[in-house]
Amino acid sequence: MKQIETCKSCSNRKFDSQQGILCSLTEAKPSFEDICPDFIQDEKIIKKEVEISKYILPNKKLANAVMWIMWLVLSTQLLGMLSHYMQYNLLTSALNGETVTTQMAEDNDLRHSLIMVIHYLAFITSAILFAIWFYRGYKNYHTRFKHPSYQKSWAIWGWIVPIASLFIPYKIMKEMYEDSKKKLIEFSEDYSFINMTSLITIWWTLWILANFITNIVSKFFDDEETLQGLIDYSMAEIILGFFFVPAAIVTFKLIKDYSFIEEKLTTLEAEIKSHNS
Repeated sequence: MKQIETCKSCSNRKFDSQQGILCSLTEAKPSFEDICPDFIQDEKIIKKEVEISKYILPNKKLANAVMWIMWLVLSTQLLGMLSHYMQYNLLTSALNGETVTTQMAEDNDLRHSLIMVIHYLAFITSAILFAIWFYRGYKNYHTRFKHPSYQKSWAIWGWIVPIASLFIPYKIMKEMYEDSKKKLIEFSEDYSFINMTSLITIWWTLWILANFITNIVSKFFDDEETLQGLIDYSMAEIILGFFFVPAAIVTFKLIKDYSFIEEKLTTLEAEIKSHNS
């Protein structure tokens, strides 16, 4: 660990994707005891890290806020699925000719409306906070790395523009993760265990499926007023919930893991700045 800390600020270092930091003189990992006789301070790297740290936007508190509101979204989604199931039973009873009083119908509508209002407010809030967190993350990425694939504004427009919204957010998230992990490993190989590749793919697949099914449900059950139609709608919403629940859990994990990488990079950059100030 101490050797790597020395090597990462040496102009003789090189990075191998499989082994991490190597010495360019020996093509091997560092083997010196306390002091490397070939050490040459890379002043350009140090100066660059100090300059970068000045423009990094703090994102940890925002990530925590998004994760907290995501738990509310998840909780109300589960309550909504339960409410839809209760509504499904009530409507089925009415269709079968069983007694369903006006009070029972009103209680169902009140309960369901209350849960859905809280859910939609939480969902909209989480979407706004996530968009801000995502944009700040990509802005920090632009500060740390040369030649990003997209302009910073695409971290917002990528969610809005038709067709582009099917792939740009995924590509931006993958790009941020891969390059940030590589840079973090340059600081220390202790972080080589981090692997978000599958998580990002699962996250994006679930959200694409959930939104696709949402559009189908909205199209087929728009302005539905018959008993059978409302019963089918309630069941469709329950099925839809089985996509949104794992999507919300995976999104929570995604934010937590990338926030960890971003925070570690910020901390290590701050340490370099402090050491050279």
